[in-house]
Amino acid sequence: MHVVAGTSIRSLADLNGRRVAVDLPNGGTFVTAITIFERLGIKPVYAFIEQRVAYEKLKNGELDAVVAVQGSPSRAVSQVKGDTCISSRSPIAGRCRAIICHPC
Repeated sequence: MHVVAGTSIRSLADLNGRRVAVDLPNGGTFVTAITIFERLGIKPVYAFIEQRVAYEKLKNGELDAVVAVQGSPSRAVSQVKGDTCISSRSPIAGRCRAIICHPC
């Protein structure tokens, strides 16, 4: 599970109460994200938005994080860049960074 988030997000627990895009309802990302957050006791404010749109909203500061369930390395996640976001393979820099979690 990839979580692309602002640099203020240091762990999944930091997403509690934050605006997090989990893709559209009933898709794989939606089901996985909801399940993991529930099991960890984390209660973000869910945004049900297509990932392409969610990345733009993250870049514009309208979201705090975007969840993507994809293989690693994820081409979609690694292409999140610009003046405010960087890829999951880069060190922390700018406004956004990626956290890659491997739930058991």
